[in-house]
Amino acid sequence: MTMILRRYIALGALALLLSSCGSQPAGDTQEYDDYNPADANTQNNSSGDSSDGQSLDCMPNLDGTLESSEFEPVLGVEASYIVSPPGETRQVDLEGEETPTGDRRWDWSYTTESSRDVDIVARDIDDKWYADEFPDDTFVLPLQLSGETEAVYRKTDDQMQLLGLASSEENPDEGQTLLTYEEPVVVYKFPLEAGDEWISTGDVNNGTFEGKPYGGTDTYEVDVRAKGEMKLPNFTFEQVFRIDTKITTNAAAGGTAERRQVSFVAECFGEVARARSRDGVKKPNFDEAAEVRRLGTRQ
Repeated sequence: MTMILRRYIALGALALLLSSCGSQPAGDTQEYDDYNPADANTQNNSSGDSSDGQSLDCMPNLDGTLESSEFEPVLGVEASYIVSPPGETRQVDLEGEETPTGDRRWDWSYTTESSRDVDIVARDIDDKWYADEFPDDTFVLPLQLSGETEAVYRKTDDQMQLLGLASSEENPDEGQTLLTYEEPVVVYKFPLEAGDEWISTGDVNNGTFEGKPYGGTDTYEVDVRAKGEMKLPNFTFEQVFRIDTKITTNAAAGGTAERRQVSFVAECFGEVARARSRDGVKKPNFDEAAEVRRLGTRQ
């Protein structure tokens, strides 16, 4: 596997929502340092002001279906996450335990001193250097916690789509990145229920990755594997959807790479937890994660 594939293959963050309604903090008193991507020799390019104290007009109804109206992106609102530090793997329990109703229960409420705090914000594309390369009705999220690459999304009535990737700076030291899919990749379909599956493919032609020409195909295999309760350090959600995504990247020059990600998504809150596998992992229920994120609160 080439270095370009190792650095390119990734899944975009869908940390879209943080609502004042629904579950309440459960009282984790652990204080964490801020996430510092310099620990992994990366660059933090986050910028801009965020909106504080904004509540969202969405009340979870826990009906076993995630509707489009229950997954609305809100721009400029910080979602705070407890994350594993760069370079440190974590043991994860993706299976959880079965409940009498046939749902699952996951307990990710542990505390670890090495964890870090990071704020993730969805932003409008208008002020981005690459705005002219994408439709107006799109928004941007950091692709990885270090923030040097951003993912461009669009929400329709029945889909959440990924349209491409770009470097957050127009001319970073490592070289410019601009990758646009010929057709958007479908990340989520609405209404969404446990048992849903789909495959979506995005082709990149005449792209640029870190200043070098790039072409290739990304295949997303998505499986809404289960629903159930999720316990986190600060929140307990009565109903989340476990969404497994396997992304396979085939570079026109460079070979193939794959990675798995498991996201836990709640009505009105968006992604409340995730685990990302190491490269090349085949097991859907992998037990060692290269990165773990959990929705939290700033201490």
